[in-house]
Amino acid sequence: MTTCINTDAETARAVRIGLDTSKDAVGSRTTRPALRWAIAAVACFIAAPALALPFAPMPDVPRDICGIEIPPARYDRPAKLPLDGPHYVSADAVARECVGSGEHDAVGCTTMTGLRDSKGFHALAARVVIAARPVAGTASACTPAKWRASILRHERAHLAGWPQNHPR
Repeated sequence: MTTCINTDAETARAVRIGLDTSKDAVGSRTTRPALRWAIAAVACFIAAPALALPFAPMPDVPRDICGIEIPPARYDRPAKLPLDGPHYVSADAVARECVGSGEHDAVGCTTMTGLRDSKGFHALAARVVIAARPVAGTASACTPAKWRASILRHERAHLAGWPQNHPR
């Protein structure tokens, strides 16, 4: 029987329960780190292919006529928090206000307003900021009204629980 024992405590426990702790069963010190790295790389690839292969194409996500990602049906509902806005501002103003979203080319974002106490953060309202006009390169069929409605739908889905990394 072959076992993998990593620490002195594991070796002592293995001896107590009668496992083979010879050098062949435990493995040499030079092969264990390589094996651990290989297992970690495979686990990373399985858990998050986009992190393991950033150059691989991402799967197509459903987008509307304006190119905005459509939220999954379970998140496509009105927000329970009161909305401060939506505020339709210039793309530059959106970029300044949405800098914390992690997207350098954000066209809209939601920031929470609330109180922090010893029990955590208590959200009171959500401020929604949206670029007033479609950005360059948007389809000509995307009118400013469709653009605003599309981004507002997207941001409301975030308020309904859709995570920032947009899982399906």
